[in-house]
Amino acid sequence: MHDAIKVARYFVNLGIVDDVPLTNMKLQKVLYLANGMYLALTEKPLLAEDIQAWRYGPVIPSVYNTFKSWGDKPITLPQPADGLSLDANTQSILLDVWNITKSVDAIKLANWTHLPGSPWDEAAKRSLNTTISPELMKKYFRESFNLPHQAA
Repeated sequence: MHDAIKVARYFVNLGIVDDVPLTNMKLQKVLYLANGMYLALTEKPLLAEDIQAWRYGPVIPSVYNTFKSWGDKPITLPQPADGLSLDANTQSILLDVWNITKSVDAIKLANWTHLPGSPWDEAAKRSLNTTISPELMKKYFRESFNLPHQAA
């Protein structure tokens, strides 16, 4: 598992390099999707922090707090990239998620994460600010994307 802030910085830097900087809202969605895809493919969580079902969607609290000063503006300041060591498989999954999401706006990603029956929806129905179950995420992403299991 990887530190959520370090993975967030990785995606922020990809956004800057590709000239599609992320807002905090979109960053939350991209991390949620990356964690879900990683869980579905490897049976292990990508992030070492729980994802919570907040009122407006899935949130990694430490990442939200790190970037909240940007408000709804794109994060345009390059981030330190130290300390994140990704094997080839993990890097491939993250780049696939990035390539799928980089041109999709945050509202469209939010609409997808909020679908009835989604892991966020199921957790939010129980109680807001509760942890979204990794098992539920794994099952949902496998079924939604018809993903096979692959070794990490």
